[in-house]
Amino acid sequence: MLRSIATKNFKKLHDHSFELTSGLNIISGENAQGKTTMTQAIMTALYGVRSVPGASENIPTWGEKDFEVTLEIGAYTIIRSLRNCKVLEQSALMATGHTACNDYIEDHITGADLKTFKLLNWSEQGETSALLTLGATQLQRDVEKLSGVAFIDDIIKLAGIDLRDFQRDVEGFESKGSKKELEGKLETIMTDRTAVMMGQSESETTKKALKAHQTEVKAQLSQMEGNNRLVVKIEKEVIKLQAQVDRHSESLSELAAEEKQLETKLSRLDVIDVVEFQNQKVRLVADRKTYELQQAAVRKKAEMEQLLNGFEELVAVDNELINYVKITEADLQTARDKVSSTENDCDRWVAEVLQLTKTVKSGRCETCGQLIADEAGIIEHEKLLVKAKATLSTLQDKQDVNVKALKSSEERLRDAKEAKEQNFGSWAVKAEFWHDSLDKANEMLSRPLIAEGYLENMQDRLDAEALQIREVDNVNDRLDLLGRKIQMAGKLLSANSVSLEEAKTGCPTSYSDTEVADLKADIQEITDDISNIVTHIHNLTIELATVTELCKQTSEALAAEVEHRETMNEIQLLTELIDYLRNSRVTFLSSIWSQILGHASGFLAQATDGKITGLSKSEKYGFMFCEDGQFAPVTSASGAQRGFIGVAARIGLSQALRVSCPVLVLDEPTESMSEANALRLSGALLSHGQIIVITHRMSDSYTASNVIEL
Repeated sequence: MLRSIATKNFKKLHDHSFELTSGLNIISGENAQGKTTMTQAIMTALYGVRSVPGASENIPTWGEKDFEVTLEIGAYTIIRSLRNCKVLEQSALMATGHTACNDYIEDHITGADLKTFKLLNWSEQGETSALLTLGATQLQRDVEKLSGVAFIDDIIKLAGIDLRDFQRDVEGFESKGSKKELEGKLETIMTDRTAVMMGQSESETTKKALKAHQTEVKAQLSQMEGNNRLVVKIEKEVIKLQAQVDRHSESLSELAAEEKQLETKLSRLDVIDVVEFQNQKVRLVADRKTYELQQAAVRKKAEMEQLLNGFEELVAVDNELINYVKITEADLQTARDKVSSTENDCDRWVAEVLQLTKTVKSGRCETCGQLIADEAGIIEHEKLLVKAKATLSTLQDKQDVNVKALKSSEERLRDAKEAKEQNFGSWAVKAEFWHDSLDKANEMLSRPLIAEGYLENMQDRLDAEALQIREVDNVNDRLDLLGRKIQMAGKLLSANSVSLEEAKTGCPTSYSDTEVADLKADIQEITDDISNIVTHIHNLTIELATVTELCKQTSEALAAEVEHRETMNEIQLLTELIDYLRNSRVTFLSSIWSQILGHASGFLAQATDGKITGLSKSEKYGFMFCEDGQFAPVTSASGAQRGFIGVAARIGLSQALRVSCPVLVLDEPTESMSEANALRLSGALLSHGQIIVITHRMSDSYTASNVIEL
């Protein structure tokens, strides 16, 4: 339910607020007092400026740039202006921005888009009975949309698509026999296939047995031939091993003599402490690095002191260039602000001049659309036009001066940036780096200095000790090598001796050529048997493939026959479903129209004291009303009768299709009625929820729950 509406600078409603109640709310007043404007404010709050005729910039009161409308509906508060919109629920922000608020209002508050809301909840001036003349197809389409019958249409459409798919699948199907015939044929083929597979399995078993016997005989032949080859090899190995034993004995004697000579040489050499030698090498490397750093610090100190001489003047020049660019940038921003401000003023006064010019030419106020009643009003608007042109001319002159100042500021900034780019040297950053380098050099030179002669003497002593250490290491390495050679020679001598004895005592038994030839003949006979069984298995494999392919073809024919019968059943079920849904759709729409016409008929009987008792809808004549027991087309009704019937039709649609919020706005529904008829209509509206009626009749307010006078 709408609870209140407040406006600021909305057309004629500068600063107004109105309270609304349940039941009948009457908005009364003379023409051009803002009655319709108030309902437009309600529509603007709900659906934005798109719901109001004309350009959005003409909505704010003359001379204002924006408006604000605050609407309280149920637990919600909607605050909308030309630039923004907010929706609150008990002070909690639910949405902000025009698009987000429009979506939230349609989903949670009104439950309908703008077109549906206007159809069910809104009747503008002169359109109370326009619903009765709405095209039958268009009205039927709107009712179908709002009643939800489109869901049934979607199901019918999807079922039709499935039906066409199934019908396409069965086109061109050729049966290969009945299901029973195909199952019998498949059973026979499966029996033949099983017999072939059993024969194939038996042949494979025979083949495996022959191959196993062949493997055993080949292993026996291989053992015989291997023994003969091993006897020859062992005889050659014995000769070779005896020569190796003699050679290793001589080598062992020579190595022992060389080891004794090296031990004598090692006893004569001086031994150097290797750990102390390494420590001295490390200290020498550290001292040499420190010496190089100290020499570099001396050079760096002299270089930095030379660079830092006179840098303060260069830093001052850099600072002057930076400050000059900042000053010119600030001047340019000030000039831009002046140009922008004057440009906005010029645009506003240009719009003012154009609007006043149209008003003077047409004699109709461009703000409210009302005709100017007398010549004095035209003269007043002409004076305003002259003043507006003078103000615009002054602002345009001021704008020319500001534009020239802006160009001058841009040139000064460009010159300042060019001067900075050419002369700026970043001397402050460079000086900071030079000071850091000088401090590091002084820190290095504060440590004890290392003499160059000390480094040379230490290096010579370490070189001599390194030669002595290398010579000792070489002798020790040669002794270790000789020890390993002596140990290896001993092992080889022992191993060769053992191998020689084993070769002499481990020679196997040899076989004659006749024994080997008989065994080869047995292997050839087994090979011929295996070849014959492989040929038999191959023939069985070909036969099995043929039977398997025939089995596959028969199975596919059987599956296709079963699928075809199932598809035919699906086609029959879908056809029955589509017929049922189409009949249900007609029945459902008939019940919706019965509810709409029932609500409308009840209202008509109440509002006309039983003179009009019913409202019906004919395919040929459209809406028809019943008066004194006789039905007649609405086109033959009087103006007052059309007013009653038009309101009744809107109440019927609103109550039967409850998809929108429970409020009905009627603009001048009694303008074509007598006082008595208008009073009866107003009285009948009291019992049909919240209704807002715009009227200029004082008598319409007699039965109202709430009266708002403008």
